[in-house]
Amino acid sequence: MRIYLFPVLLILTSLACSVPGAVTPPTAPPLEMPPAAAQIDPRTLDTAGIEECTLISDAELSAILGETPSDKVSDAALGVAGCYYSFASGKTFSLGVTVDTPGRQVYDSVLQYLETSEGTETVAVGEIAVIKDVDGVVYFDAVLNGWYVSLQGHGFSRETQLAMGQWLASRFTPFPPASGTDAVAPTSAPLVGSLIDMQVTIESPAEVAGVTTLAALNASGFMNFSMCSTPIARPFVVTFTAAPVTDPPTPVSVFSVTAEQGVTAGQPVPVVISIGTGPSDMAQVTNWEGTAIVAENGASGTFEVPGQVKGSWTCTFAP
Repeated sequence: MRIYLFPVLLILTSLACSVPGAVTPPTAPPLEMPPAAAQIDPRTLDTAGIEECTLISDAELSAILGETPSDKVSDAALGVAGCYYSFASGKTFSLGVTVDTPGRQVYDSVLQYLETSEGTETVAVGEIAVIKDVDGVVYFDAVLNGWYVSLQGHGFSRETQLAMGQWLASRFTPFPPASGTDAVAPTSAPLVGSLIDMQVTIESPAEVAGVTTLAALNASGFMNFSMCSTPIARPFVVTFTAAPVTDPPTPVSVFSVTAEQGVTAGQPVPVVISIGTGPSDMAQVTNWEGTAIVAENGASGTFEVPGQVKGSWTCTFAP
């Protein structure tokens, strides 16, 4: 067991996957788009790395990127349809679509950390989208027709990423409604699949035992550092952080369970458990190396270090 005293932003920094960079305004003329293709349901392409590179044909890819790939490798991740392309020029391009989780839920999980979202520029593509350029790599994250889409291009311009996003927005059938109905919720209602509450129950150690909810912390939402990964995520993270400066209404202001190598529902996996007390910006955080088991529904689980820490969590998503 190790105890540290540090701002919670350092925790978030360690989870971020990229650093911000300057975004260059567009200077090139608009690219000529390939003809519209027949719509597809990306779920039909989630075949353990066999068919994912058919999300877009080589001819369509070349029309948008201006180069023909010399090699391609499908993305075999569970719940993701995608492909990684390399080019004789040394450029690379990757495309991934999450096929089993509502796009906005995935988007919020990916973009909630400051060092991931900082430096991005919002662009008018799909339902929501951001783009940024970091050391020659252009990152594009978007929700297109309800699907979460991630593009990364090394050596390709910002304009090509935007053109690809626009083309893909017309490529996908709508993400299937969770309720099986096409009814549209009022605009004031939470987005389907978004995290709306979390309950963390800590049985031990005694000094932090109790029940903490996002509602009590007023910590739900994109910019308030709350996240509940689905089992397909790698790393898998369940976390919340109370508002800084003030004392939280419960002993715990910082909580996380992190499995760097991902999880398999129903099976024990090694995790790092972090619990912090006091104002979150200067929380006293204790880290344990333990195990967790994620329930088959993917929205709850248990964590434990025998004789030291034990508890559970349950996440609630908007229907």
